[in-house]
Amino acid sequence: MSSLGLSEVTTAHAIGESQSTARASRAAVSAQRCRSRGWPARAIAQERYTLTDALAIATYLHGFIRHCRVVRMANFAQLVNAIAPIFTDRQGLFLQTIYHPLRLYAEHTRPIALDVHVEGPQYVLPPERETDAGGGRVHHVSDLGPFSLIDAVASCDEGGREITVALVNRDRDRDLPATIQVAGADVAGEVSGWEVNGPDAGATNSFEHPTRVGVARAPRHRPERRARLRVPGPLHHPPPPSRPLA
Repeated sequence: MSSLGLSEVTTAHAIGESQSTARASRAAVSAQRCRSRGWPARAIAQERYTLTDALAIATYLHGFIRHCRVVRMANFAQLVNAIAPIFTDRQGLFLQTIYHPLRLYAEHTRPIALDVHVEGPQYVLPPERETDAGGGRVHHVSDLGPFSLIDAVASCDEGGREITVALVNRDRDRDLPATIQVAGADVAGEVSGWEVNGPDAGATNSFEHPTRVGVARAPRHRPERRARLRVPGPLHHPPPPSRPLA
């Protein structure tokens, strides 16, 4: 996995078929951990997250949005104390990698979830490639594949005029081109975008390098009927500084 991108699209006609995230029912999901690595040896040590962890957070959020018909409530442990998305000590604070997808999805996800169909390259995970996730545990997921290299969700406002599309590039080496086509509507207004990325999948933020993994704002543009964009692979240089805390 290499990058996360969000785009906001304005359409010319209202969207018909959708599902409401506000009316979801039947299930509750508890996300106690977002990492497969072991806990620090010292209890006072704070967790450090990588770009891979940030992309995992985005992927989990995609699952909640896709299954909003049955997921009524979801909670997330990595918001407070020693595993929080904001790292603090006597020096001050910096934003951990997982802060960025949490903020972007909180700010830009709309109340109505849309059905999304993805056509593109896929990855087949052979059973023998399932590795030890720590503590002698192996997560058996190969039978769930093949896995799309672009993971996507979309949501819109209640009038169907504005759409947010979120994409995760699961290919750690390549940029992947993407074309967004909205069924039953044309892309009529400006498209705004944000990208979470870093120099490699294992990149972390620190007091010395607080924006090694950060958010880059894409230039606004007006597409013709469809929105075409590039979902980048890992950067070879740090992204622009992240937006500071308000």
